[in-house]
Amino acid sequence: MLTNATRRDSRWQPLWLGLWVAAAFVVGRLLFRFFFGGAGGDGPILASLPRVELPGFFSSVTLFGQVTLGGLTNTLLGALPLAAFIVVSGLLFSLIDVRRLLMRTRSWGGGTASLSAVLIALAILPEIRVTAMRLSRARRLRTHRRGIRGVIAPLVGATVERATALAASLEGRGFLNASRAPEPDCAAPIVADKVTLKLPDGRAILADVSFSLAPGTLTLVTGATGSGKTTLLRAVAGLFETFDRGIQSGRLSVGGFDRQGLSARATAAFVSYVPQDPRSSFASVTVAEEIGLALALRGDNRHSVDARVAILARNMGVSHLLSRSVHELSAGEATLVALAAALISEPTVLLIDEPFADLDDSALDRVAGLLRTLALTTGITTVVAEHRITSLVSVAQARLHVAHGTIRAVGIAEPVDAAEPEDVGQPLDAARQMPHGSSVTTGFERPIAAIVGPNGSGKTTLLWALSLPGGAAAAHIRLVPDNPIDLFTRESVAEECRAQDARRGRHPHALLTTRSIVERLLGGPIDPDAHPRDLSTGQQRALAIALQLQSTPDYLLIDEPTRGLDPRARQELARLLTRVSDSGTRVLIATHDHAFVALINATIIATPLDESSSAPDFLATAFVPRGVASRREVVAP
Repeated sequence: MLTNATRRDSRWQPLWLGLWVAAAFVVGRLLFRFFFGGAGGDGPILASLPRVELPGFFSSVTLFGQVTLGGLTNTLLGALPLAAFIVVSGLLFSLIDVRRLLMRTRSWGGGTASLSAVLIALAILPEIRVTAMRLSRARRLRTHRRGIRGVIAPLVGATVERATALAASLEGRGFLNASRAPEPDCAAPIVADKVTLKLPDGRAILADVSFSLAPGTLTLVTGATGSGKTTLLRAVAGLFETFDRGIQSGRLSVGGFDRQGLSARATAAFVSYVPQDPRSSFASVTVAEEIGLALALRGDNRHSVDARVAILARNMGVSHLLSRSVHELSAGEATLVALAAALISEPTVLLIDEPFADLDDSALDRVAGLLRTLALTTGITTVVAEHRITSLVSVAQARLHVAHGTIRAVGIAEPVDAAEPEDVGQPLDAARQMPHGSSVTTGFERPIAAIVGPNGSGKTTLLWALSLPGGAAAAHIRLVPDNPIDLFTRESVAEECRAQDARRGRHPHALLTTRSIVERLLGGPIDPDAHPRDLSTGQQRALAIALQLQSTPDYLLIDEPTRGLDPRARQELARLLTRVSDSGTRVLIATHDHAFVALINATIIATPLDESSSAPDFLATAFVPRGVASRREVVAP
């Protein structure tokens, strides 16, 4: 979520970006003239520096020289036209919403693909400053910083990732689909025959898998963290080859059409996909526009679209969000909005990637009820990839388990790789709850606390406020944020782990390295050469937790610690946090996962909270001191 200050001036982000770029250009132009040959000219002499002629190949280059007021003035006047153009462009982008203009290209007929590509690029520009601010804030959460390179590389990666997600979102909703939508074969919604899915480097994620799903059924897709569940859903949605640069062989039939070589745009009329992180795929300005986007792209009447949006929003419990900017949504609110946006086109095939990860109890019950209704009363073939399947077991007709590159059909409630986590702490004592931020009961021995509350109640905002208090206190607090990818600054998992180990003085072959913690959490090896942005959501979270944990903080804050983690990984994380807390680190999590809260025997802090308390005051009252006098090493899990 954006801060209040960011929300207030979000419309003027392009103008602010233009002003910054223009100022940087003018300053850079003046510095260039100063260093290379001075800034000579008419008027008073401001400085007279010795001229330095470079030798050899650079003999034509002269550094420094005489600096005059006239020379600087001429340089400034020469830079102003381009600077003014940059500022005016920023102003125009503030007044003209490029994303709405992008939507209108649908009605301009064929031949607009190149124009649309340009508009997608322009639509990303206003977000660059917000992204830069977010990454800069995330850098403050790490003890190891890499200067300007540590900002530029993640900024470029985040911008490209956002542009790709936006393009994939539009593609999946039929943007610029001039041809008539094909009629799907409802008798065979999804059929896989010896399908193999490989990454661009040739490594197989799924190999020679075959299955078929009956129409109007609800199918659960389960499997360990990073096993390939998301890859399977993206292949069915038509995004794996086009946007993931994946290699697909065998026949994957969706609605009777071979998915290989068939774009997501061509099947947008009957296939809807809800990604694991829907916020990165939002293409509209407001929630109402986002929900109705698929119908608007199809050319439906505006009044008809508005009426459909209102009905669906009411059924999903998001009517109060319709006028809100999509950038202001919490993770759970974004999931509800994305589900509504996927359902509004009444698809034949609905693909949902971990919808329960960010939902509070009320929203989870509402979504589970909706999925049960779809399974029982409609002809929609629904595929849900999820770790938390309890609420859907009673209505699911099939379950596919992904493991070791294969897919097999298993019983709906059949135990597979890992049982549900066992309790590693004492039973949850309701008397230790701390509602509305009041002080905790004395005598609490384990310094672990959990902030719970409905979607949008301020849990993430509170963790950020606690993690960046300023001054020396910040050095003793480490946060694993809602989007841990912002923490990563290296090009591979191995580089991230080695850099953190070197920072902490750990030998690469020591017993407790950053990588060993990651692999212990995940229950197996992780590809050391993989880029952190290419990891699954659960793998990214495990890596971020390990990185922040190796800083041996006094306080470890984690936003939604179990997101993307399978039951075995949740159990390992519970053990790790328990041992970490026993070593003296105070652990504060924000979560909707009440089973995990009980598992780690945490004190419950209910939102909404008293916002008048300072960060040190809050942390002082959230935990009962245990007399830990010094910082200790993390105990191996």
